[in-house]
Amino acid sequence: MFCIKCGAPVPDDVKFCPRCGAPIVKASPSQRPVPPDQRNGVPTPSASRDASAAVGTSSTSPKRAGVGLSRSVIAGAAVVLVAALGAGIFLAWPQGEGGTDAVSSASGSPEGGSSAGALPDTAPEEAPEQFEFVISQVDNAAFPEVTLYVQLLAEDGSAAENLASEKVHITEVGADGTEYNATVSQLAPFAKGDPMSINLVVDQSGSMDAIGKMDGAKTAALGFVDELLASDGTQAEVTAFDDTVSNRQPFTESRELLASAIDALEPDGETALNDALYWALQRANLKSGARMVIAFTDGAENASYYSAEDVAELSRLTGIPVYIIGIGDDVEYGLLNDLAQRCHGGYYEVDERDVAVSLREIYDAIYADQLSMMRIVFTSQCQDATDAYRSVRASYGEEGALQAETTFEYVPVDAVDSFATQAHTDDYVLADSASRVYSESELEQMSLWELYLARNEIFARHGRGFKNQDLVEHFATRTWYSEQYTPEEFDALPNQFSKIELENIETMHAVETAHNSPYLVTAK
Repeated sequence: MFCIKCGAPVPDDVKFCPRCGAPIVKASPSQRPVPPDQRNGVPTPSASRDASAAVGTSSTSPKRAGVGLSRSVIAGAAVVLVAALGAGIFLAWPQGEGGTDAVSSASGSPEGGSSAGALPDTAPEEAPEQFEFVISQVDNAAFPEVTLYVQLLAEDGSAAENLASEKVHITEVGADGTEYNATVSQLAPFAKGDPMSINLVVDQSGSMDAIGKMDGAKTAALGFVDELLASDGTQAEVTAFDDTVSNRQPFTESRELLASAIDALEPDGETALNDALYWALQRANLKSGARMVIAFTDGAENASYYSAEDVAELSRLTGIPVYIIGIGDDVEYGLLNDLAQRCHGGYYEVDERDVAVSLREIYDAIYADQLSMMRIVFTSQCQDATDAYRSVRASYGEEGALQAETTFEYVPVDAVDSFATQAHTDDYVLADSASRVYSESELEQMSLWELYLARNEIFARHGRGFKNQDLVEHFATRTWYSEQYTPEEFDALPNQFSKIELENIETMHAVETAHNSPYLVTAK
């Protein structure tokens, strides 16, 4: 016997498929199983990829290899673990046998009017609609209040409608097995204007220097930024990597600053993807609300301190999903796909001949996926330690008629140090700004954030403190920096700068002024 949903062979005595969790319906002789590499007549991403490779063809349309946390099927009191499908946990409950056996009489009486095969007077009760329960991310910034970003999907993949908050149940399981029912205060759709922080991780390694590749990536990123910033509450950060990681632009809602960071990207060096992802997760963890990391790369990892396992564990610890986009044929499909799934996100591929269009389509698809989320807000009642993983059961429905259920783990207070990193970064923007004079044309190649940093870097060398939070966070990660004066104390001192330093400060300020940099009106 075969599962009619996924085509997997199943024993005759089981009720649920051990691969996909679907209820097993005994097929009539005319029914045939769906091949394992096909769903509803459509090849899966892996099958499409293998078929394309076999015939030597490629597609310019984006291909996605998965999304969501690992999914599980739970029927009644029996829990059936199934294969991980992206970042959510799939739940299916029994649909019932679909009817009652017909009643027959061994000795029918002419007076009695009994008829063999008569149906019962009442139809069987219809089972409640079943949903797929996908948890995308966990926001613990306001613990003991916790926000889950979830999707409840109908069988056809569409978002479930008319959901009721009173049907949401959250149960935390203590280390000793004690169950604590959390207080659920909200079930609401994610809306434009709700806080969302996206870290765009951009590959600027030497291989991106191929004709049209970097230009296409810039075009896609700029278009995506325009769409993001059309919604109030959405902010983005640009992280670039080659053999080092650079924070090209901290989180901002300024289109001008983000565009400046993207325009300044120049291909060079090797590929430290893992370091960039780790750094981006640390940075995103400073924010509350919906958070995600979206990265693209065109080559193999070859220059990082951190491993893929380090990245996956930090994603799990922070509850922040990572989406990875592979460009061209030189990417390590298996490794990147595996990493994206372990990071609760998804993996996509684009043809390097059509980077601008395909990359933008993927950006938009990921963003739309996030906008389709629901927020579940609950208050924890569990008294266990807050620095260890705890198990949580989330369900939807009424007692005895649950429609979806999933389990997940999270750390209430993750204690991630966002300023301590082993990622390879440059300690200085301009290491020699105290010993050589920079021209305007040289400074014009830098982003507005880099100019702002380079100018304040000169002040930082002399021990000045800062008020701007972006500067505070940046210099907190510099090994050479030590704050010796408050801004007011430093500004009251006699001139601390050399002639070369003063000339560079003036030229940098002039370039910033010419570009009307938003940083000129922020606190120093």
